[in-house]
Amino acid sequence: LHAFLCAKQSLAIRFYFRIQTAAISRIISLDFRIYMMLQAAMA
Repeated sequence: LHAFLCAKQSLAIRFYFRIQTAAISRIISLDFRIYMMLQAAMA
């Protein structure tokens, strides 16, 4: 039972990190897009 709980916890942690990294990369790409738009507007 203990091993099952540990496996479940590690799976949840891995899932959480995957979601977090996906969200972070999406935010970074969005920031980059906004930055490029601002550069184009200023030019």
